[in-house]
Amino acid sequence: MATDKQLYEAHREGWTYAQIAERFDQTESGVRGRVGRYVRKYILDGEPDSTPFPIMVGSGQRRHQLVPRYASMPIIYGDMDVGGDYHMPTGDWAMIELKIRFGEKHLPKGNRRSGLLGDLVNFDLLSQYDHLIKPYSNEDELAFAEGLLEFMFSVYDEIYFELGNHDHRFLKQLGGDFGTTRLGRMFSRQIDTGRLIFTRKSQMIVVSAGQVWRLTHQRAYSRTKGVVANKLAQKHLSNMVTHHEHHVNISRDEWNRFTTVNNGMLGDYEKMPYVMLVDSPSAVMCTSFTFIRKGTAHLLTPYPTLTDWSMWGMENQALKAIESAKAKMERLTMPEQELPDLQIVPLGVQQPARAIAGAA
Repeated sequence: MATDKQLYEAHREGWTYAQIAERFDQTESGVRGRVGRYVRKYILDGEPDSTPFPIMVGSGQRRHQLVPRYASMPIIYGDMDVGGDYHMPTGDWAMIELKIRFGEKHLPKGNRRSGLLGDLVNFDLLSQYDHLIKPYSNEDELAFAEGLLEFMFSVYDEIYFELGNHDHRFLKQLGGDFGTTRLGRMFSRQIDTGRLIFTRKSQMIVVSAGQVWRLTHQRAYSRTKGVVANKLAQKHLSNMVTHHEHHVNISRDEWNRFTTVNNGMLGDYEKMPYVMLVDSPSAVMCTSFTFIRKGTAHLLTPYPTLTDWSMWGMENQALKAIESAKAKMERLTMPEQELPDLQIVPLGVQQPARAIAGAA
């Protein structure tokens, strides 16, 4: 009988679960579960240090304890699309749907993989910042996120999920232990089937056609596009796809060795009170996702001067996202009229009731 490691290695080489099941005389669901268990046990968990450390127990007693190293991370072999910063419930649904339909069209059925690069939810209630609008409850945010995952799993065979800074808000409240929480239960159902591969890391690696891509939701932020990705490429000697900054950019690092991608966001900044209620000189957030195919990263956006959707045979599917992005840019200059303005008049000057009430 094949070992879990053999099943994992076959899957890493690009075999679908159905093909592995036929090859090793297993059921497809059984293969998926065994591969998922192997990944969780030997790839995602911290690796124990080879040298036990002595610790003191009681008076004069000593025992040895292994302390884990966190040098491991998921390594995915093959092609996949990647996106992140969904910030549910404030997701950009037009762009999210376009990404999922893109995966359905351009990734092979039975081996459709997607990277979810952090900030699945906002967890606004747990934010340290003042709330100008009453935030959604954690339960409501998770309900939105669960609906998103169900939609994604209607297309993707596997989703690789790494954590972002907003996800860390939840872990901070729980001291890192969330297995029995609503969030843990939501993930566990898909983790147990092997379809959701979850890591507490904020980075993972994709090897496509021999090219190494490091996908990260890094801590650092810069208003200047490409700066953080450039430094990370040089530190890790790798091509980079970065999140967290909500920038859209594709470039080469300053030594021209690696390609870097700022992979935008799949959230909608117009739904975020902290962005929209007070003017700020901060950079305007951009939406995008990336398709890594045969070693090359394709940055896909709703901006016609940056992405030609006819090249992907998806002009019609992209129209909604394109029009939504265009309208947002227009509203930066001339916003939609929310309510009729109140007419300001000098004290003591009698005005018609309709003007005072602000009626049109």
